[in-house]
Amino acid sequence: MLQILQTRHIENYAELLCRLGLEGKHANVVEATENDTITGIGVYRMTEDGVAIDYAEYNDLLLCDGIVRSILFLAYMRGAVSAYVNQEDKRLLSDCVKLRLCDESGRLEKISSVLDGCENCKHKNM
Repeated sequence: MLQILQTRHIENYAELLCRLGLEGKHANVVEATENDTITGIGVYRMTEDGVAIDYAEYNDLLLCDGIVRSILFLAYMRGAVSAYVNQEDKRLLSDCVKLRLCDESGRLEKISSVLDGCENCKHKNM
């Protein structure tokens, strides 16, 4: 069973956070696990106006969707209104645009629009 939870062992990601330039910037990591095996991760940090999703590792689009939605939910529960996907992570940005989790610039103005079901669904008003 797939679970996506915030890691309790942030120290395991010290090298990655340093490589991303996020050392000392209160970054957080979520881990996607299946049968006690880590299958993906997402790195994010809270900002003044929302959440910045800085990096993700995943093997398919569905896992990307789960990781990003989990981050958005955690941030929303902490009071974040908007989100930003790192433009330098081209794969993550492209996949989040495909999933309608942000626009081409990486912005998501209202996290609630993703969490409130089918607000962005093209079939909503049919």
